[in-house]
Amino acid sequence: MNERLSILLLEDSVPDAGLIEACLVGGALSARIDRVESRAHFTRAVEERTYDIILSDYNVPSFEGTEALAIARVACPDTPFVFVSGALGDERAIELLKLGATDYVIKDRLERLVPSVERALREARAKAEHRLAEKAREESERALSTLMGNLPGMAFRCVPEPPWVFDYASPGVVELSGYQPEDFYRGGCVTWSELMHPDDVEPIATAARAALAERRQLTVTYRIRTRHGGEKWVWDRSVGIYDESGALRALEGFVTDITEQKRQAEEAQNRAEFEKQLIGIVSHDLRNPLGSMLLGTALLLQNEALDASVTRTLLRIQRSGKRAEGLIADLLDFTQARLGGGIPIERQAVSLRQLVQQVIEEAETMHPDRELRVSHRGEGVGEWDPDRLAQVASNLVVNALRYSASDTPVTVRTASEGDIAVLEVHNFGEPITAELRARLFQPMQRGVGKADLTTRSVGLGLYIVDQIVRGHGGTVDVESSFAAGTTFSVRLPRSVPRARGTMDSEKEGDQS
Repeated sequence: MNERLSILLLEDSVPDAGLIEACLVGGALSARIDRVESRAHFTRAVEERTYDIILSDYNVPSFEGTEALAIARVACPDTPFVFVSGALGDERAIELLKLGATDYVIKDRLERLVPSVERALREARAKAEHRLAEKAREESERALSTLMGNLPGMAFRCVPEPPWVFDYASPGVVELSGYQPEDFYRGGCVTWSELMHPDDVEPIATAARAALAERRQLTVTYRIRTRHGGEKWVWDRSVGIYDESGALRALEGFVTDITEQKRQAEEAQNRAEFEKQLIGIVSHDLRNPLGSMLLGTALLLQNEALDASVTRTLLRIQRSGKRAEGLIADLLDFTQARLGGGIPIERQAVSLRQLVQQVIEEAETMHPDRELRVSHRGEGVGEWDPDRLAQVASNLVVNALRYSASDTPVTVRTASEGDIAVLEVHNFGEPITAELRARLFQPMQRGVGKADLTTRSVGLGLYIVDQIVRGHGGTVDVESSFAAGTTFSVRLPRSVPRARGTMDSEKEGDQS
């Protein structure tokens, strides 16, 4: 023992104190010894300082060793206390040990002092380490208990076969099932199998046997009936616990209530089914009669005998029908993308220059009062869906016309940049804010100003543009300012691997 000890010595005899100190030094114990010889000095010493060990004579004038022991047990109960005294007798020695003394050494046999001190210090250290370990264990158990109590479900350990008798269930089982943990223990009033829905008992047992045989994790969902008669869906994940010989001993895992998630999933499924039905309704019950109406107005307009007022009425009906037809087309594209099928892309060789020129001519017919400028650099031939690409160009041009002053031009540019074809549509007008640009390509979003309810827009045009461009493996961006105006830029690879011929619904989901 190389550390310097701090020793309190209660001894009224100076010669005896010298012998004790010499014995300690001779035993290679380095120590600082504080000697006291009265109650007051002893009491002050144990209250003001911490000592590694206390050595005490049994008989001190006006202050017995048993009193010193009692004071020490209160002031410093963890400090070893060794009596060093004259003959005590076996009965007295045993009594002192019962009172809390660590050991006793007879002054006539001081050769036992050093071994006794060393043993007392070792025992004290062992007790201190045990206390620390016990405190750490208690803290760990407390933390675990708190954690288990706050878990939104039940942690468990059970026999690895039906009826799943529990060795342990966390407090969460009460909220989950209405039963107390001990109700599921051996001899309890209920088993977990009894809570399970009858239709789920055997399938879960079969799945558990297979997982345990393959030593893999078991994850299952099933229904339980609570103590109060309710039914819940639960998610259960567990693993087998094996001993050193490889024998299966228990099943440990976690169960949580997923009833709300199940309800939401069912609602989402019902919504999806409704949307599918809506597609059928829009496609057949609305599209077909609308097509008949447009065909009828077209035939009537061929009659040269119609007077001017009837012709104007038919033209208004035709324009309204075409707007409705456009709205239906947008809604069908939107619904199809939302359902995860993506907007279909049918590729063929297309000249971007020629396609855009046709779109411009159609726009000039519909907006004879507006100035449309167009420029081309390169033919811009690629593998694209011509109808969908025309839809992109038309949506962007119509959008530019809608959100620009009538006395300002709209400019459309196409260009070839190696393997990339570029389409740009520019207009002057109130700029798009940064906040709006961040969500401009999401559904049901519009540009600046109030929506024109007489147009075909329901806020899906730019969303569909983005989806079509994505389906072609390209990108669409927008820049907008007071000085420079607003420019939508579409960049399309001339060819894309066939695997990307249909839009990725997951990317669409990220946007929406």
